[in-house]
Amino acid sequence: MTMESPKLEWAKEWLKTTKRLYIGGEWTDSSNDRTIDAINPATGQVLGSIQEATKENVDQAVTAAQNAFKKGAWPSMGRKERANVMR
Repeated sequence: MTMESPKLEWAKEWLKTTKRLYIGGEWTDSSNDRTIDAINPATGQVLGSIQEATKENVDQAVTAAQNAFKKGAWPSMGRKERANVMR
């Protein structure tokens, strides 16, 4: 008999709740009520579910990413600073 590690048990518990979308630094609900299954590709087992992003959600995410890039620190960094961040 093998015992599963506490980390794995925590992950299984966490996966039981439907995951929201992370857009613009905040967890947000999809603009529709649909979800999709998150599937373990190695086993085919359904691990949990996530909210389905709509075109509206994707547009919000792209706009948030563009704003973060334009107004964030990245554009003002030199190439050496950017390289250090990427490491």
